[in-house]
Amino acid sequence: TRSSLIAAFFWLMEIEDILRNGEGQKVDFKLRVDNQTRIARTLCALANSDGGSIYIGVKDNGKVAGCEPSEEFHNISAAADLYTEPIIAFESKVHQVKHKLVLEVMVPKSYVIHQSLDVENEWHTYIRIDDVSLEANPVLNKVLLMRHAARKFDAESHPEMQTIVEAVCAEEKVSFSKLLKLTGLKHSQVEDGLAGCVYLGLIQYELDDVGVVYGIKIV
Repeated sequence: TRSSLIAAFFWLMEIEDILRNGEGQKVDFKLRVDNQTRIARTLCALANSDGGSIYIGVKDNGKVAGCEPSEEFHNISAAADLYTEPIIAFESKVHQVKHKLVLEVMVPKSYVIHQSLDVENEWHTYIRIDDVSLEANPVLNKVLLMRHAARKFDAESHPEMQTIVEAVCAEEKVSFSKLLKLTGLKHSQVEDGLAGCVYLGLIQYELDDVGVVYGIKIV
């Protein structure tokens, strides 16, 4: 029918816009699912962050190469079952773009912390920063724990937070190691206080050439 054709047209426009805009916080491209431990990291990173979609059959530059959806679905399902804990549940749908098929794997934001298993049988927690899935450092791991804790975070028990905010205010961006030097606080104090500041939205984090850096959150 005419209405279904119009709906299909706008669906196609939406997927093409997503591919054109490239990878980001909630979008990841994969040509194939040929490494189950690696795709498990991406699943966990998306679930532990804001959720998002993995588009399989797409090159890093957003060009569609196409895939065999049933085969890729089997591979990613096996990766989730074998290499994520708790096992990540996802939904999927198939897009047709210029006679090629793309499998979209939709990962919801989770309310529990997920880990993925590496080739040495060790569990790791991953998060998403922009278009990168990376292992959570001790500070961001504590932020995740705070977000999922049953009790409310007690800022009054962490007076070091004020020192940390003042030190970060004096810098455009600051690494954890530099923050240690600027504040003169103990390692554990900086970890706990910085995690609290991120959790409360006072400080934001991003990824640059040296790794994760911290800055004042601009509203």
